[in-house]
Amino acid sequence: MLRRLAAVALLLAACGSPDTAAESLPVMTLTPEAPATSTTDRPPAPSSTAAATTTTPQPPLTVLLVDPTRLTVAPEVWGGYDRDLFPHWLDLDGDGCDTRQEVLIRDSATLPTMHPERVCRVVAGEWWSAYDDWWTTDPADLHIDHLVPLAEAWESGARLWDAEQREAFANDPAGLVAVSGRSNTAKGASDPTDWLPPHQAVWCTYAAVWIEVKAAWNLTADQAEFDTLAALATDCNVSPSN
Repeated sequence: MLRRLAAVALLLAACGSPDTAAESLPVMTLTPEAPATSTTDRPPAPSSTAAATTTTPQPPLTVLLVDPTRLTVAPEVWGGYDRDLFPHWLDLDGDGCDTRQEVLIRDSATLPTMHPERVCRVVAGEWWSAYDDWWTTDPADLHIDHLVPLAEAWESGARLWDAEQREAFANDPAGLVAVSGRSNTAKGASDPTDWLPPHQAVWCTYAAVWIEVKAAWNLTADQAEFDTLAALATDCNVSPSN
């Protein structure tokens, strides 16, 4: 049996200002034990409707407290959003790996295989898409999702940021997760009121990290969003012993 990996690697620290957000936020790297199959068996392509491997253990339901009271409630301000205002997949730390490659390396359940000639290019690994409970070994199947979408961030306060802050947010690994292309496409720019992962077992972690990201970057929540998170908190913040 393949070694058991951490179910949810959430790196906790006191949330600081956006300048230190990448160091202080929890990271939604949801990686349960790999399925008990040969590592040479490639999972179905994202377009497949095949069910997820039933031998995959579920991650714990509650890792962080879901606390929407950390967010300021305010109406969203629409208009003016342009994805190009958030440059992303950059190599901000100058280590030769852009943000996409760094997230693929971080989220792989096994040591990823790198391209023999290209600088920091992941060509294989083993990833679990937490949103839809699906495995793949091909990085081309994956999108790197901004858990708080860029358009949502814009409408919640990022429109007031300068270019450097938007660039930092767009490349902050604490708010990024590798997921299947189909689940990321289905999510789009939705907040939890309109979309939650189809894999219900990760709802609590998803809600908690959504709040962590928004709170660290001083982004607001509209009333419907807050109410949805509050409803999730009622179910999520329950001790397993109760």
